Amino acid sequence: MARNATAAAPRYEQPKAPEYTVAEQRAITQAQIAKPGEAPGRPQDPMFQQRFATMMRRIQHTGTAPATLVNFLPVRLMVNSSMPELQRAIPACTLQDKYTAYCWSEPIVEAIMSEGVRTPIDYVPRQMAEEYVREYTTEGGPGGVMIFDGTIEQFAEAIDPTDGDPRILAEAREAQEQAIGWMMKRFTEAQNHWNTPQHQMASNITQVHRDCAARLRALGRLGDRDPEWMDIQQSQVAVSQKCPLCKLLAQPDQVVCTNCNYIFDVKAAFAHKLIDENSLLLEKLTRKEVEELGISAFVAETADEAPERLKRGHARPMSKAQQSQFAAMQQQQLNSAAN
Repeated sequence: MARNATAAAPRYEQPKAPEYTVAEQRAITQAQIAKPGEAPGRPQDPMFQQRFATMMRRIQHTGTAPATLVNFLPVRLMVNSSMPELQRAIPACTLQDKYTAYCWSEPIVEAIMSEGVRTPIDYVPRQMAEEYVREYTTEGGPGGVMIFDGTIEQFAEAIDPTDGDPRILAEAREAQEQAIGWMMKRFTEAQNHWNTPQHQMASNITQVHRDCAARLRALGRLGDRDPEWMDIQQSQVAVSQKCPLCKLLAQPDQVVCTNCNYIFDVKAAFAHKLIDENSLLLEKLTRKEVEELGISAFVAETADEAPERLKRGHARPMSKAQQSQFAAMQQQQLNSAAN
């Protein structure tokens, strides 16, 4: 069906697909159309058999030229198709490759059923390669792919800088420039995510952005320094916290939001004297936590006590310190009245 060949450069591994001759494909197709319980290959549909024989004679008479799909993008190429031969993923172009490629060398024959009529269909190598090109070059696609009418080895010879084919060289350069243009857009996109206040959009930077940056640097388009976000994985960004008030991204161990002063960690804020013992924020802690801080007398109600009090419908309590202050104020008023 498809021939998997690899040029001397670049080198990469692809899963091997079974290879069938045209005669073997005919036997397979005939086996597929036999009725259950019947011997494979027995004619069940004279009209289909006639069309199938005509198609096979045409293929054998005209022959088919191999077609190679060339990929300059740092992403795998895939198309949405029910046809098994078009469900394979063409490898991404890595830092070690100038390009990656896949070659179809023989046509694919299928039997389809439409409105009760069984019809033989053949796909020549170039048709299958065009399905991928159409997916990546139309309707705002990234480009960066091309078809070469020949094998992978022949393509490597055709783009040889010294004695290659000028037309193929120009086409390959154009496809590579398209790929570079698309990668630059992804790089700029990642830079914009990173440069938001507090890097709040950094979680949108994906592996595709990093692969594009690495590829651009290998091609000499980014200088000799990686961007700051190159080694920041999504999992690292995900553990950062967002301020519930202003929504800015903060570091996991950040105590106070630098934008709106929201306090993330009340215990740490008290330890750093950002709040004192009279702050109502301490009521977010548990009674055990405020006792450990040595300020239990100053906290009227803690987070673990409030639900039960609300359930009983009781009024909000005062802390021991508030009770003492209230008693002192009443005594002062009594003393003033007596004088």
